[in-house]
Amino acid sequence: MAMSPEEIDALVHPDDIERINDLKRNLLETSRGHETASPVEYRVKCKNGSYRWISDHYTLLRDADGRPLFSVASARDITGRVRADERIKTALREKELLLKEIHHRVKNNMQVICALLELQSQTVESELAREAFRESGNRIRSMARIHEHLYRSRDLAWVGMATYIRGLVTDLWKFYGAYAISVKIDANDVMLDIDRAVPCGLLINGLVSNAMKHAFATVSTGGRERARSSEIRVALRPGDDQLELTVSDNGVGMPADLDLEHPKTLGLRLVGMLTRQLGGTLHVDRAPGGGTVFKITFPAPKQRS
Repeated sequence: MAMSPEEIDALVHPDDIERINDLKRNLLETSRGHETASPVEYRVKCKNGSYRWISDHYTLLRDADGRPLFSVASARDITGRVRADERIKTALREKELLLKEIHHRVKNNMQVICALLELQSQTVESELAREAFRESGNRIRSMARIHEHLYRSRDLAWVGMATYIRGLVTDLWKFYGAYAISVKIDANDVMLDIDRAVPCGLLINGLVSNAMKHAFATVSTGGRERARSSEIRVALRPGDDQLELTVSDNGVGMPADLDLEHPKTLGLRLVGMLTRQLGGTLHVDRAPGGGTVFKITFPAPKQRS
């Protein structure tokens, strides 16, 4: 039985009728011969009161003078596809919530570990042991910050390194009371996956901590202190399929007898281990006028699709 346009419109879900009317108005405003509109998806009411999803193609036929004659609609039931899409979207939302909860719990557990290390450090008399506990706590905090970033981010796979580095360096700046040191960061638009962000964060934590503790020791020349504006620079820049992490300072420089190939300190050994974990190479420069530059080059992650 044929149905009038008004009877057909009465079956359309109230939330969808305006979208169909917009489509018809757009067709009428065109001046071409026969226009076929893009598919419009909407719900229609069945005899039992339920709704089915329809994908509809409208074709407007005109006479030789361009006046509308009538329209032809070709409808297809897409209820199965729409419901399958809804199930997929629901599953993805649930997965996203689960991943966020995992990152949140990992971050919380790491914070508990940091608190335990801090409490343990207060029970030892050796300043060297206390320092080791505190440095371990800072390393764990650098990893916890990654999980905190992912928990708060819309993207659960990638870390915006500029924001991360600023937060990490600020924490270290406050922890060491390095208020006289100026820190400059250059990492705009660099995104890393978690497998690279964690070792990269640990490298920055170690190198910046080392610079804040040792790079700006007082240097005396002829009985007078040498005036110097203390500065640390952290840069993470993209190159040709590679990233370059640079941590530099304008401090007193490294001791001349320091063996970088076989370092004795845990911090420098970790730098080598983390560089290898990234599949990168480490280059260290001693500036003639004082200061040190650590440059680590490693493969960039594949671009997000």
